[in-house]
Amino acid sequence: MSALRSILDEMAAEDLSAVTSTELEDEVAELARAADVIQSLLLVRTAELDRRKSYRRDGITSTTGFLKAACDMAGSTAREKVFVARTLRKMPLTADRFSHGDLAYSKVRMLARAADAHPVEFERDEQVLVDSATSMTVAQFARVLDHWRQALDGPANLVDQREASYLHASKTIDGTVKIDGLLDREWGEVFLTAMDALGRPAARAAVTPRPARWRRAEAFVEICRRFLDRGETVYGGERPHITVLCDLASLEERAGRICEVGHMGSIYPETARRLACDAGVARVIVGPDSQPLDAGRRVRTAPPAQRRALVARDRHCRFPSCDRPAPWCDVHHVVHWADGGHTSVDNQLLLCRSHHTLVHEGGFSIGGSGPDPVFARADGTLLT
Repeated sequence: MSALRSILDEMAAEDLSAVTSTELEDEVAELARAADVIQSLLLVRTAELDRRKSYRRDGITSTTGFLKAACDMAGSTAREKVFVARTLRKMPLTADRFSHGDLAYSKVRMLARAADAHPVEFERDEQVLVDSATSMTVAQFARVLDHWRQALDGPANLVDQREASYLHASKTIDGTVKIDGLLDREWGEVFLTAMDALGRPAARAAVTPRPARWRRAEAFVEICRRFLDRGETVYGGERPHITVLCDLASLEERAGRICEVGHMGSIYPETARRLACDAGVARVIVGPDSQPLDAGRRVRTAPPAQRRALVARDRHCRFPSCDRPAPWCDVHHVVHWADGGHTSVDNQLLLCRSHHTLVHEGGFSIGGSGPDPVFARADGTLLT
């Protein structure tokens, strides 16, 4: 180990500015291969430690627990290492290629899952699978292994995959929502197709390139938003919708007492003003004890006829250099109706939801009129 550390220390001290690009490329590839060899050594020793369970003398109850404590691993990472280490003991050809750096860990992990799912068939086909893994890219080999497992699983496995599907959504302590899920092949295909269909227009229209993970999140919310907009179901006597409870003072940018949504709790008044730009608004008059005295009829701040006129005029988001299509847009009041602005085409324009958020909560502003808006940054300089 001391010799290995010496070599690593020597490489860490190397002046990379003196290394040619060709040498650098070779070193990166060789280091990746060496990392796989080291990973192989780690897993072999993890398997032996798992057999001995010597860590029990310190009160540690599992190999996973030892890796978490001694190697500072996350629980999911430690569990994966233990699983692969145990399974590799029954995969001699895979273990041999792995130990010589001929197989990357990502492929070994895939092979281990296949061996665990079908141990008898894997023992029979290991040579062919390992040869395929060695000669293919990760993506290519994933498809081969997928077909191999599907042929063995048979249609009955589809029921198991469907039953194993889930979707968790939970509020976090910082006021966001964490989503975690698992879908079977069919549901997964529907989901990814929808994400791809909505994510690509967003990517083309974005002024600042957004990573794929952000576009998927936006596309997922857009799917939910369009379902709510269609109003095809009734819940509690009403079509499902986002409910914002906000007093007039908050809408008028004064010190109000309440500004919140149904599931997530309090929101910023400016967020409420943005949502109220293009929404159904119902007046509720309350007495001094906050008891409702009168509830008015819900009225659209942007009636359908006005929206059609805006779509015909604007065609897409009016923010400079953005061409997101009208279905992705909200109707924005240049002068908010809570500030006395008219709900008219001359005081309205289309903004995609990202730029609508920037205008309300991101410091950007709009002057002029709906037909001829003037956009400005937070520092007051104009956007063209």
